[in-house]
Amino acid sequence: MNVILIDDEQHALDLLEFHLNSNFKDVTILEKFQNPTRALIYLKEHRPDLIFMDVDMPGITGLEMGELLESMQIPIVFVTAHSSYAIPAIKLNVFDYLLKPINTEELQRVYAKAKEKVRLNKELSDKIEFKISNRHVIVQRGEVLYVSSEGNYSTVHFLDRPELMITKNMKKMIEDYFNGPDFFRAHRSYLVNLNHVTEYNNHEIVLSGDRTVSLARNNVDELKAKMGERF
Repeated sequence: MNVILIDDEQHALDLLEFHLNSNFKDVTILEKFQNPTRALIYLKEHRPDLIFMDVDMPGITGLEMGELLESMQIPIVFVTAHSSYAIPAIKLNVFDYLLKPINTEELQRVYAKAKEKVRLNKELSDKIEFKISNRHVIVQRGEVLYVSSEGNYSTVHFLDRPELMITKNMKKMIEDYFNGPDFFRAHRSYLVNLNHVTEYNNHEIVLSGDRTVSLARNNVDELKAKMGERF
């Protein structure tokens, strides 16, 4: 799980980092910040799974940070020596609350709760709902092999289920459904799921089930780079 730590006191950051690394093998501390403003700048371009943050900080307090970050919906755990902040934290709807000095059992409880939250969020984000006429069709994003498009119509192709025709052009399909790192615009008419690529050359891509789509010559280098990042 990817986390960031925010506390104006360096020794508090170091101690929390020690507790996290000592108790959880799957934790990755992306950054540590003593300056909340720098944390805000970082969060404009990065999205951790969880934020551990002090409350009583100069400049911007943890409560103010919580309000500023509310729209991002990143779970926040307040870590503070002052139990009086518990009620404001509850009102702000923060994810959880830890008192200093940190109790290992409480930290383990919060971490387990956060992992479950991340898992559920991932399951929800992996689902797509297509509106087709008067139907709403829900699919797992990973089921999609590729999308083909012609004019204002696009077709979503799967390995084990019937294709779906959507009244949107390719640009709109990417904006609404497929703007994540797993999908690649191979050609002006084709968008492929990189998780299903089994083979490719300078003019075509082979996907699961031996489906083949065209690869534009000027996209070959970008595809090589993206596939190289995955291995």
